[in-house]
Amino acid sequence: GYRNNAEIVSEGLDIWWRREMVKNSFGPRWLKVRTDEGVVRALAFTISHNSPSFAPKMTETETARYIANAEGFVGPCRDYLFETTDALRKEGMADAMMERLATLVKSEH
Repeated sequence: GYRNNAEIVSEGLDIWWRREMVKNSFGPRWLKVRTDEGVVRALAFTISHNSPSFAPKMTETETARYIANAEGFVGPCRDYLFETTDALRKEGMADAMMERLATLVKSEH
């Protein structure tokens, strides 16, 4: 999920919706998220384990290899990972697993 101001959300929601709802593999869910400002509602897209797009558990190295080479209609998967990792870091929410994946993906290219 993303944490953005209302204007950015309004402009980007259509793109996010189309990207996340491809093949109806994902279900949108409103979640309560704890932040420094308190609890807020956040829109999350979660994949169905029954979806043909659901990937089985892989090692980080295998995952990085797929991310490095995968591309969808909105662009390369690696760009999505790098942009998301950067955005989380800028918001003070760095994710250790995503940081490791980003490092591994960069070494693939």
